[in-house]
Amino acid sequence: MFQEKAELFLSRKRDRWMRNHDLSAQAIEELIQRRDRARSAKQWQEADRIRAELQESGITLEDTPGGTIWKVR
Repeated sequence: MFQEKAELFLSRKRDRWMRNHDLSAQAIEELIQRRDRARSAKQWQEADRIRAELQESGITLEDTPGGTIWKVR
């Protein structure tokens, strides 16, 4: 019960934050895909630039064995 309420709260917080910052989940996912392609091509500077761009927008990236996940700060 509490977990469900927490997930709903965080989901609403994320949605509100994205509206206020004129970002969509799709736009963030597209940037992450571009970053993944840059990393695969060993274009580290471009990958770092995309990460920095997202960080400036308030998005934190976490690289995991299953892929990159993102969170709103």
